Amino acid sequence: MSLEMETVNVEVYKSVHIRNASCLAAFVVLFYEYSASFAQEYQFVWKSRRTLVKWVYLFSRYFALGAQIANNVLLIFPLSKIPVRHELCKPWFLFLIISASMLLAALEIVLMLRVYAIYRRSSRVKTFFIVIFTINQLIVADYVRRASSFPFSGACEAAETPYEVIYPATIILLTQSIIWLMTVTKKNVAYGRAPIISLMIRDGAWIFVLICAILVVNIPYSLTIKAPNSHILFVWPMTLFSIGACRIILNMQSLSYSGAKSELNSGSMTTDVDVDFTQCIDVSLQSMALSQRHVDRNSDSDDSRLLSNQ
Repeated sequence: MSLEMETVNVEVYKSVHIRNASCLAAFVVLFYEYSASFAQEYQFVWKSRRTLVKWVYLFSRYFALGAQIANNVLLIFPLSKIPVRHELCKPWFLFLIISASMLLAALEIVLMLRVYAIYRRSSRVKTFFIVIFTINQLIVADYVRRASSFPFSGACEAAETPYEVIYPATIILLTQSIIWLMTVTKKNVAYGRAPIISLMIRDGAWIFVLICAILVVNIPYSLTIKAPNSHILFVWPMTLFSIGACRIILNMQSLSYSGAKSELNSGSMTTDVDVDFTQCIDVSLQSMALSQRHVDRNSDSDDSRLLSNQ
C-alpha cells in the first residue's frame, strides 16, 4: 500500500513540476515578446487616440501578462503543495478557461474588424459578425459552466475531458474559417496591389493556422488521455492569442505609419498616423483606386496621342 502511495506521489510531483515549468516558459515567451515590441507599442498605441482597436490591444497585452503572472504565483505557492487542496482546483481551472476564452475573443474581434473594413463597413457584414461572435461566446460560456463540475486529480488537473469540448472547438474553427475565406475573397481589391491587403492575407494565414493547430492538436490529445493538461490547453494558448492580436495591430499601424511617411515625402501634408486601422484600410484602398484611375487616364491619353499622330 505504501509503495502504491509513493508511486502516486512521484507521479503527482512530476506532473506538477512539468506544469510549473511549462507555465513559466509561457510567461517568459510572452514577456520577451512584450519587451521586443514595446518601442512599437509606445509609438503606435500609447501615443494614439482612443479607439476600439487601442482598447483591444491593451486588453490583449496587459490582461494576458496579468493572468500569466497570477497563474505562476498560484503555481509557485498554493498549487505546489502536495497534496493540492481540492477547493483551490475549481477556481484556478475556471480562471484559466475564462482567461483563455477572453483572449481568444479579443483576437476574433481584431480579425473581424479587419474584414469588416475591407467590406467597406457593410451593415450586413457587421450584423453577420455580431451574430456569429455572440453564438461563439454562448457556446464557450456553456462549456465553462459544464467545466465547473469537473472532478480533479491530485495534481489539481481535470480528471476527465468530456466530449462536449468538441462543440466550442468546432464553432471556433468554423468562425476562423469564415474570417479567413472572407479575407481571401477580397485579395483582388484595389487591383490586388494594395499592400494592406497583402498584409491582411499574410497575418490572417498564420493566425488561422495557429488557432487550427492549437485546437486540432489539443482536443484529440485531451480526449485520448481522458484528462486535459491545463498548461497545454489554456496557458500556452493565452500567450499565443495575446501575441497574435498585438502583432496584427502593430503590423497594421506600422504599415499606416510607413504610408504616412511616403505621403509626407511626396509633398502631402498628411501626418496623422495614430488612427484606427479600419480607417487605415479605407484610406489605403481609396488611395490605390485613385492611383490606378490616374494610371488608366494617363494610359488612355497616351493612346489617344499615338492615334492622332498616326
